[in-house]
Amino acid sequence: MLKISGANDLQEHILLQLEGRIVGPWVDELRSVCTRIFQRGQSLSICFADIDFIDGPGFALINEVVAQGVALIDCPPFIVEQLKINSEQDA
Repeated sequence: MLKISGANDLQEHILLQLEGRIVGPWVDELRSVCTRIFQRGQSLSICFADIDFIDGPGFALINEVVAQGVALIDCPPFIVEQLKINSEQDA
């Protein structure tokens, strides 16, 4: 399960707080939330402090949003290392 909070329509910059796991159908839900934010022209940061697992498609999504200028905040070491590994594999 993934809890997503902080998506406020009225702010110029959005900070999403994520809790849980970015897996399966939750990857698509997070993608949908990010897409709506981008379509409104808002900037985005995502806090990963309370994430305990991310699957392959979840990491692919994270790489996509980072390429669009999203800032990652409070990433646990395992997320940082996985992003490095995934980036090296894509190169």
